[in-house]
Amino acid sequence: MIDTLRALWRGIATPSSPSEDAYSFTVIALAHVLLGAGLAALSGAPAWQVAVGYAVLKEGVDLWRGASWRDALLDALFVALGALYSGPLWWPVTALVAAPVGAVWIAAARGRDGRPADRGDEG
Repeated sequence: MIDTLRALWRGIATPSSPSEDAYSFTVIALAHVLLGAGLAALSGAPAWQVAVGYAVLKEGVDLWRGASWRDALLDALFVALGALYSGPLWWPVTALVAAPVGAVWIAAARGRDGRPADRGDEG
């Protein structure tokens, strides 16, 4: 479980690259929208404060570590878009908790080699 969470965190902390395919770009963009909505819901801060805080704290560190300005700008814009979400506050927070829980659950259902784990009930 800890290995899965570490791998998930490494993926989150790694800046995107221009060579990513359209699917990966879309998934990452939607994750940033969801993050913005969740941060706004949890903090109660206005959207602009969430966007600026995220841009300075996360994307600023990524730029310092060598990320591209394009990646930093796009990520910050998608977080800002998500921070504008005005629907029920429980939804983005629940999704932000459910995603890593689901990742751990899926990893636990697989063996270390990535295949489904042998449960011992196959005859």
